[in-house]
Amino acid sequence: LAQITRAGDLVIETLNRAVADKRGRWILAGGTQNQSEHALTWFRQGRPMNLVIDRTFIDKDGYRWIIDYKTGYRSGGDIDGFLDQEQIRYAPQLQRYGEMMHRSGEERIKMGLYFPRIGGWRQWDFG
Repeated sequence: LAQITRAGDLVIETLNRAVADKRGRWILAGGTQNQSEHALTWFRQGRPMNLVIDRTFIDKDGYRWIIDYKTGYRSGGDIDGFLDQEQIRYAPQLQRYGEMMHRSGEERIKMGLYFPRIGGWRQWDFG
């Protein structure tokens, strides 16, 4: 029971931080074609791959955003180094999402990793 209570508290804390953060509010508000937990199936080399994009939308400038939420937390130390490492770690995953969206006709795609617990953000262009 204590673990469930702690997990619930962590979820509430993370959501509160996202809502309190300017970037978190921007992500949650999105733009047009807002979708959360957007499930897609992609056939690669004849085999199906099931993908789920945490958050995607088209912003006011016409860019398709593909955003992955990360609950990773780093207290103290080199936050920028941590975020850089996480970008390297998750870039292949987001690249697959971008490939799928590009195949469906999206031309202008940006990727983002958002860490609501620390207000961390990394973004880059697809390609």
